Amino acid sequence: MFLKNKKNNMKRNFYVLHIFLVVCILLSTVSFAYADTNANYIDISAESAILIDKQSGRILYEKNKDQKMYPASITKCMTALIVLENCNLDDMVTVGDEIDLISPDSSKAGLIKGETISVSDLLMGLMLPSGNDAAYSLAVYTARKASKNDNLSIDESINYFVDMMNAKAAEIGAESTNFENVDGYHDDNHYTTADDLALIIRTAMENSTFREIVGTAEYVSENVTISNGNNSTIHNWINKNELIIEGSSNYLSGATGVKTGYTTPAGYCLASAVSQNGMNLIAVVLKSKSDFYRFNDSKALYQYAFDNFVNYNLCNEGEIITTVQAAIFKKGRREELNAVTESDLNALIKKTDISLLQKNITWDTKKILINGDREKNTVLRAPIKKGTHLGTVTYTLNGEIIAQTELLAENDVMDKVYFNIFISIINNPTYLCITLVSILILLLLIGRGKKRKIAQLKDEDEEMM
Repeated sequence: MFLKNKKNNMKRNFYVLHIFLVVCILLSTVSFAYADTNANYIDISAESAILIDKQSGRILYEKNKDQKMYPASITKCMTALIVLENCNLDDMVTVGDEIDLISPDSSKAGLIKGETISVSDLLMGLMLPSGNDAAYSLAVYTARKASKNDNLSIDESINYFVDMMNAKAAEIGAESTNFENVDGYHDDNHYTTADDLALIIRTAMENSTFREIVGTAEYVSENVTISNGNNSTIHNWINKNELIIEGSSNYLSGATGVKTGYTTPAGYCLASAVSQNGMNLIAVVLKSKSDFYRFNDSKALYQYAFDNFVNYNLCNEGEIITTVQAAIFKKGRREELNAVTESDLNALIKKTDISLLQKNITWDTKKILINGDREKNTVLRAPIKKGTHLGTVTYTLNGEIIAQTELLAENDVMDKVYFNIFISIINNPTYLCITLVSILILLLLIGRGKKRKIAQLKDEDEEMM
């Protein structure tokens, strides 16, 4: 009986162990499958988001990038860009009744009606504390200057400026964007997308003054005077973008800007830029859950890039991409020619995609003597001087162009080719005979032409006599 129970216990333990191992294997499989299928997943609260490579504009991550959203005060990035393209930084602006247009619950720079302040300082007041009063003063001044009409009313000026904003959006390809005001205060018809905002920010960040402004943590304005000339005031502004504020819990090393935004319908928004690990990135998060989450969401996007991408060197300036042959004639003597790159090429590539990169060469059709295919190699048409444009080298990933640069001739293929042709003619009796006969015919033609010319001149002389 004892032996029977022992045997049964051993059998039961075997089954339990077997089941345990099966469960472990299943759990392990599920775990690995989850990690694989969610490799690109980023836990962010934002309803819409995008992460792009600033250099190329390539999208590294997106969440509802084409969804219609409200930009709130990120609008002011376009406002600043229009001002920078139409005004001088040292232009002086007198703050007028336009600041009465802002809503009482608007964010303000603290401008005083009648004070005279530079465009440069107003831009700081626009972007750091997100001053709606600065937005309206800048818009009125810029519109009157751009239209060359100082008599434009405040309303006419605002409308003129908004038209400039929409025209600029269309010019750069932000086709899903419509601006109704200059400050981003909520309007149902004032909308954009994360994709469009990334494009706008990328365009604005090409302007060095814009980069300097949005990268400023704190700014004290110059002395500004009130219209009566007897009073003066100084503005002290702190940037609301905590990513660039050292000591802030939301500080991110390498952050270079750009702009916060908030309205109740828009939620908490942030457009930002970071330069780190050889990467220049732009992120946009729209309708995050809170002030904390818009910074946390943005940092999560950047961390995703740092963890998964590398600034990959595709080629260096002067690097030999391929060696091709060049000749004067299709059946003539051929010489080798190195095709080298005009510039360095680097691109943000996902670490797992490096092996999928493809390199394609496109030759300048004017340089092709023989088109290469499976049966024969491409032969270029000599003579070719060093530095001559030969074509382009293009790097692609899954059919998408990642980067490209010109291909140049590293060496001359000219005199040497002619010399080789001469040697070939001498060494080949057929070529030699053909060449000699051709030269003889050419000389005869030249001689006959000279005789005709002499006879013609002689006839003309006789007629004159």
